[in-house]
Amino acid sequence: MRKVKLSLSLLLMAVGLCVMLFVLSACDLTNMPNNPENTTDSGTGCDHEWKDASCTDPQTCTKCGETRGEERGHNWKDATCKSPKKCSVCKKTKGEKLEHAYVEVESTPASCTDSGSIEYVCENCEETNVETYVLTEQDANEVYELAKNSVGEILTYDSKGAEYALGSCFVYSEDGKIVTNYHVIDGAYSATVTLNEEEYEVKKVLAYDKTIDLAVLQIDADELTILPLCDKSHGVGKSVYAIGSSQGLTSTFSRGIITQEDRVIEDVTYVQHDAAISSGNSGGPLVNAYGEIIGINTWTVQDSQNLNFAVAVSELENLEYGNSLTLSALAEKEAGIYLKLKNHLIKKGEYDRTEKTYTLELGESTVSSQTWARAAIYNVENEQVEIMVANENGDLFVLIVDATSEDTYIWGFTNINDMSIMAGTVYAPDFEADTLLTYTESEIEGTTAIRNARKQASSMLAYLCKNWSRDFTGSGVSLDDAGFTSY
Repeated sequence: MRKVKLSLSLLLMAVGLCVMLFVLSACDLTNMPNNPENTTDSGTGCDHEWKDASCTDPQTCTKCGETRGEERGHNWKDATCKSPKKCSVCKKTKGEKLEHAYVEVESTPASCTDSGSIEYVCENCEETNVETYVLTEQDANEVYELAKNSVGEILTYDSKGAEYALGSCFVYSEDGKIVTNYHVIDGAYSATVTLNEEEYEVKKVLAYDKTIDLAVLQIDADELTILPLCDKSHGVGKSVYAIGSSQGLTSTFSRGIITQEDRVIEDVTYVQHDAAISSGNSGGPLVNAYGEIIGINTWTVQDSQNLNFAVAVSELENLEYGNSLTLSALAEKEAGIYLKLKNHLIKKGEYDRTEKTYTLELGESTVSSQTWARAAIYNVENEQVEIMVANENGDLFVLIVDATSEDTYIWGFTNINDMSIMAGTVYAPDFEADTLLTYTESEIEGTTAIRNARKQASSMLAYLCKNWSRDFTGSGVSLDDAGFTSY
């Protein structure tokens, strides 16, 4: 009986447990306190309606104001040049906006007549900004200070290493390009350029033009100071300044005005001015009041009142750049008859220290029962080459070649027995074997004597021409170079 009662009690407990589980399963669990979306506060009995958390506030019940959890926190977007930091959610700002960080991207230089501009772009926001500016005139001392570090002296040397010529030059590019006159380096075998008390060897001739009288040289240097060029209209009466090695006095500075802005002579454009220049200024710059180079001082009219001429910088554009040459190679290539003969006599001739001459015997031969001897002399002091032919009767004919010779030569005839003299000039292309030389002076008296002397002088020149190629083998001078094309 006891066992039956115990079993019945267990059965009743099981039934009660099942009933409880059924009741719980039928309940609405959404109102249970552990449900985060809608929890009834035991104290207020509020069915919470939670508002999402914001950047600064946690979740908040819209009914009772109760809060829970944590605020969301700001999502800051970086500051720009137009706005400070900004929260991408609530749009709140903090701090300050960035400053523009402009960098130069393009520029147009100003000149004496045109304004310049500089374009900038901000590295932060890519906004662009353009500024314009104009040049202002400088006083003389300011121009000198601007120019002095860009102007140098050039000293050239001959084939023996002796000083040959002196001139001026200026920096054309930061990497060692130098501009000077062609005539400053004409005939030179080497050269040095002195800039800011530093001496550089000229390595190459990059471009040159004998007609324009300009040359561009290369030295081993970088980060050199350059002056801008201005090929615009300059205006008569404007101030200009010449700087160079006048008579070897470096950095000599003179002032003048433009007396004609675009003088064209033999197809070359010059700036005519009256700033004082002297020997040694050749190749140096002519600078305007804005510190720009407008010309290259080249020549002056002697016995004039400062009639000076500078090749316009626009002529630099007419130079042709090809295979660069050393100065020695250029000298050999472009040497005129005078220079070629001079160098040949220096190399081959016998030097007389007393007379300061180089003499080269060229041999002799017999023609028409007369013995003819030939010789050539380079006179160092008067810078002349004298080519001579003499016969056994004492007749002596001399053809004089100097640095200015261009197919026109001075000739002289004398008889060393009676010292009678006849002299004149000959234009080589017009000379033929049967042509009588035209004389400009004579100490020979009598028509017959004069005619005989002219005939003899003409015969001796013809004889000289026939032997020219043989006599000057190795000099690089042909009879065609000398202008005697009929032989």
